[in-house]
This record gives sequence, C-alpha cells and structure tokens, in this order.
Amino acid sequence: MKKELKMSDECESGGCLCGTVKYEFNKYNLISSHHCHCVDCQKSTGSGKATILMLPTQAIVMKGELKFHTTPLQ
Repeated sequence: MKKELKMSDECESGGCLCGTVKYEFNKYNLISSHHCHCVDCQKSTGSGKATILMLPTQAIVMKGELKFHTTPLQ
C-alpha cells in the first residue's frame, strides 16, 4: 500500500491538464531523467520533447485512472 507524501521541498507533483490523473514523488528517489525528441514523443505530448523520469514503483503516488492508446503499425 502506498502512503501519501507530505508536500515539501523534497516533493514534486503534477498531472494531466484535465486534472483526472495526478502524481507526486520525492525527488531524492529519482534514478534518472531524460528528454526524448523523437517524432512519436513530440506527437504524444504536443511539444518538442517528452520528459521521461525513472523512479522505483514504490516511490510514486498516482491518483486517477490512467488510459493508454496505441498507434497502428505502418
């Protein structure tokens, strides 16, 4: 069971634009972070890059239901 994080200088939070999905994590648990500039990431984010964070599963608190989509093979 995941515990709630107390928002502080150690925590980062965010979510989707509509507010359905929210997340928070302790930034000291961050393993790695990257920016991807491939066309698929540009399309999926609507920007010039996607930010990718690597965290242990137990280090992130997610709220809301995630939805996924796939792109047909060309």
